[in-house]
Amino acid sequence: DKKQSDRKTEIKTEEASTVSGNERLAYMDLTKTITIFLVVLLHGLQFCNEDSPATWQGNRMTIVVLSFHMPLFMIISGFFFQSSLRLSLKELLTSKICQLLVPALV
Repeated sequence: DKKQSDRKTEIKTEEASTVSGNERLAYMDLTKTITIFLVVLLHGLQFCNEDSPATWQGNRMTIVVLSFHMPLFMIISGFFFQSSLRLSLKELLTSKICQLLVPALV
């Protein structure tokens, strides 16, 4: 029982360190990459058929991508938000300003 308890603790520690950013999660990187690709593809379809919105809006691929791409982004964001809860408000704001505002201004 002690070995099993130690193993459970070890697994929880591994999961926590992975989510906190100590390790990259390959499947999450792949999911983000595919989702970003689908969004770019969708926008490309939209602008290629700008004269006829019915052409791209009625496309089956467009309907499928529209049905899940934004909810998937929200799920991924929620998954990684857990690590932000460990930061103080000042650390969180500083981190987000460096990650989002500085690149937007440069």
